[in-house]
Amino acid sequence: MLWQEAVLSLAERGNEQATTFVFNRAIHACGQARRWQQALQLLDQLQQERLRPTTITYNSAIGACEKAGDWKRALQLLHALSEQPLSSTQVTYIAVISACAKAEEWQSALFLLLDLQQSRVQHNVAIWNAAMSSYISRGLWQQALDILAEGLCRQQVEADVVTYNAMISTCTRRGQWQLALSTFASLVSLSLQPDLVTLNSVISAFGAAQRWEEGWALLLEMPKRNFKADSFTFTAAINTCQSGQWELSLAALEYMRMQALQTDVAAYNAVVSTCGTASRWEQSLQVFKELQFILQADVITYSAAISSCGEATQWLQALTLLSELTLGRLRLDSFAFSSVIRACGKADLWEKALTLLSQLPRHHLQAGQVVYNAAQGAFVDHWQMAVALFCELLSQKLGSATSGAAAITACGRAGLWNLGLCLLEELRKHVVKLDESVYLAAGRNFLGPWQRAQDSLRTLQQSGLQP
Repeated sequence: MLWQEAVLSLAERGNEQATTFVFNRAIHACGQARRWQQALQLLDQLQQERLRPTTITYNSAIGACEKAGDWKRALQLLHALSEQPLSSTQVTYIAVISACAKAEEWQSALFLLLDLQQSRVQHNVAIWNAAMSSYISRGLWQQALDILAEGLCRQQVEADVVTYNAMISTCTRRGQWQLALSTFASLVSLSLQPDLVTLNSVISAFGAAQRWEEGWALLLEMPKRNFKADSFTFTAAINTCQSGQWELSLAALEYMRMQALQTDVAAYNAVVSTCGTASRWEQSLQVFKELQFILQADVITYSAAISSCGEATQWLQALTLLSELTLGRLRLDSFAFSSVIRACGKADLWEKALTLLSQLPRHHLQAGQVVYNAAQGAFVDHWQMAVALFCELLSQKLGSATSGAAAITACGRAGLWNLGLCLLEELRKHVVKLDESVYLAAGRNFLGPWQRAQDSLRTLQQSGLQP
């Protein structure tokens, strides 16, 4: 029923007495349409007509507030319900907790969960799972883990497969693949039966850990567990190949097509990136073109293809792809520009790299550290540009070990080792942590002149001459 029809039927009933059931249906319809104001007005009207609200009445009103993200009103209705001779249910608490999660009031949600211990509501792991899922769907990973820990330790809630799935997925997305894999091991040790969601998340964790063999072993083991791999499974498996297993990623994509599994942009992007990592730019472009024929390439696809060409010094191909990207309706990012700039640098096209760098403001992009580092690499044989860019980086507090090493190398190649030492000193002042690349660059470029001076001095001494 549409909310307008529900409200209109109550308004046009004349002297006919409505029932609580009719009001409940109307309040629920308003909630589904995110019309929380009308839902609360109907609740007030119900009470004014001396009808008795039920738990369903309050649950419908709270659900309307939850959809609108009005956590304060949801809490107020929960309090009002507690003052009635009615009983709250799991549905009541889940709706209020979800409203708190939408407003990122995670502490209020946690207090509600803890309040369950004193309430008459029969609670189990389902309500904790619902709370976790609500936070995970909004990207609040740490809060979801806090809720899980509280439920397991303080409330003595016995976790089920859904709980473990949520935790494994959360840890994987936060880059905590070690914790994700140890959680899976705990699930197995408790003799819980993993489901397809579990296995997909674990394969993703193996991908994050760059342990492609174990990820694919789990994929091949799925038929023995009576599971049929879906498109998410194969996309996760393709993502495990990022360390260079390009043939495997192509085979997985072909198998998905043969099995009529849905091949989305994410799967193609993973294959394009994998081929690029393995320096197979031709295969990367081929997959990119196949994607354009079947689906709509996104900025990630373009960036991955551009990076593949850039790493293989195919600067003309990279520039062509960048031109297509800038002419399209996709939102640009600086990563694509940095890849083309790096490709131009490898081809000693520093003027083209400088032109690309100047085009960033036109596309409403800022040249961050990644772009500047790529440009520094392009100017390695042009010390004036390299030093000027390095000084610009320091002034914007974007100096890094990578940019410093490139500027020092440029000075070394030009024989300006005194200037290079000055840059090294400036880098030490402005950059907190220097890695070995800086000192290796200094050693390679300044050790030569020093060694030659030492050799000349030794030759003079052996000739009986005094310097």
